Amino acid sequence: MEARAAHAHPTLRSFQELHTYLERARLGARGGPTPHPETHQPGEACSGVAITEAARKTRLALDALWAARKSLHRDPAAAVELLAAVDLDGVDPRTVEQVYGEWLRQCARLGLERPYKYHAAFGRGAVLVRVRGSDRLRVVSSIGLPDWPPGTSVPRRELPGLRPLR
Repeated sequence: MEARAAHAHPTLRSFQELHTYLERARLGARGGPTPHPETHQPGEACSGVAITEAARKTRLALDALWAARKSLHRDPAAAVELLAAVDLDGVDPRTVEQVYGEWLRQCARLGLERPYKYHAAFGRGAVLVRVRGSDRLRVVSSIGLPDWPPGTSVPRRELPGLRPLR
């Protein structure tokens, strides 16, 4: 039995590592119960509530990513809308990168005339197009920027990292 556990399937091994991590977080860094989430200090172990919320949000992000890649692969507008609605705060960084990248790929498939991408921060950005006869840009879609809904007009000079979307 011990030899079989040593050669466990990689998924099972990852599950065992996750279980160990969650147990350590539940017990806290000093082996005692974790403090209430409101009294959490930086550098201390996270509470089980925070881990559960992060895991739930990561699962939702992965489900949206799967749907955008599989179910909605023929409808880039629906995929963009679905991915833009995902709350990426507290989500696993690798998942954030995948969701953000897929969102950009789907935006590129929308058939927009000379679209631009604006990267505001990790997992946050917008795809914009020019407003004819103006120095302003119109938001087509944004992810992680709730104050920038589609249709919002933004002066181009306020977007220092603006790049063409390819």
